[in-house]
Amino acid sequence: MGKFILQKQCTDLSIDIDEVTVEELPIIAQAVSKAVIVFTGPDKARRIESEIKKLS
Repeated sequence: MGKFILQKQCTDLSIDIDEVTVEELPIIAQAVSKAVIVFTGPDKARRIESEIKKLS
């Protein structure tokens, strides 16, 4: 499920998932957080966003 969410968000943002740049990670992090909040709740969604942003 996680990979699908990431793929969907990249597609929606017109980002090639195989060519993600460091500069795009904060944008992707925010989009993924918004996508998972329904399933994970706001606290976990924020943690996921933070972990993705740490990669940049």
